[in-house]
Amino acid sequence: MTHVDQRASSILFYAHLAYVEGATHEFSPCTVCQTSPNQFGDTETELFNYVTNWLERRY
Repeated sequence: MTHVDQRASSILFYAHLAYVEGATHEFSPCTVCQTSPNQFGDTETELFNYVTNWLERRY
């Protein structure tokens, strides 16, 4: 999981981007992109665990 934090102002704007390596736009693993079976693992679980942890820390 890769994430990027960008802050233009601590009060007005906060953007958080997260990328899951090997995930498609539907969050599932990209099977045509992998060079070995199950290379990217469970990208859906990876994404939703990250979002859950982020929400728990933030709220």
